[in-house]
Amino acid sequence: MGSESDRGASERLLAIVNAGTGLLLLIAAVVAASVGASRDRLLLPAEASFGAGEGAPVRVVLAQVDLVLAIVVMLAFVALLRFGSSRPAARGAWLDAVARDRHGLRWIELSQLSGITVFLVGQLNGIAEIPALVLLYAMGAAAPLMLVLHDRRAEPGRRGLLAYSFGTAIAIVPWGVIAFAQIGGGLAGVGPSVGVRVVTLVMLALVSLPWVLIWFAARPARAGGSMAPRVESIAVLLLALIPIVFVALTLLILAPG
Repeated sequence: MGSESDRGASERLLAIVNAGTGLLLLIAAVVAASVGASRDRLLLPAEASFGAGEGAPVRVVLAQVDLVLAIVVMLAFVALLRFGSSRPAARGAWLDAVARDRHGLRWIELSQLSGITVFLVGQLNGIAEIPALVLLYAMGAAAPLMLVLHDRRAEPGRRGLLAYSFGTAIAIVPWGVIAFAQIGGGLAGVGPSVGVRVVTLVMLALVSLPWVLIWFAARPARAGGSMAPRVESIAVLLLALIPIVFVALTLLILAPG
């Protein structure tokens, strides 16, 4: 009877967290879209160089990415995931997966949030070449998928962090490229503004938080056990913060009225 009561409480907790963050994300998307529409658009170029052999390559701007609109789409995407996960059938399946230490949906969400974030932050820091931006997105999105293998680790506690370690090694690479762009731009006299540097550091910290949570959840005291629903709820809240803080910083620092 107690276990059934605990399961019911866990399901309600996940449902409240998912529905609550989904509503918050949706409100943030609507507010950001409204505020962004009343200001000058913050467009980031996406370029490519063409030409081989003799002569200098031709540099062409293929697209202009609206930063605020891109983050609004990210907010809406995560909100839809939240509402879908708060349905009774979905939250029961999710709780079963959490009990088996499986967090695939969360890793997919982190994958897309990380990939899109490094793509946009890279553009903010002056990285405009499409091949470089695609690689930033690919590495940012690929790293969290290593956590699917982490869920299937054979060793308990921190002895089973091999896949996690590979994931962190991959995840830090795009941010190293962005740091190189900042340093190179500064040496060339065209470095990013203080506002862009602040946004970069804050987003790096936020994207890193889920990885830190996994590290602490793998303490020896928890060896052999699955991540508790409360820990899962904390992770869900952390993921929701990524696009919310990103759009808030963009509107407050980078695109003031």
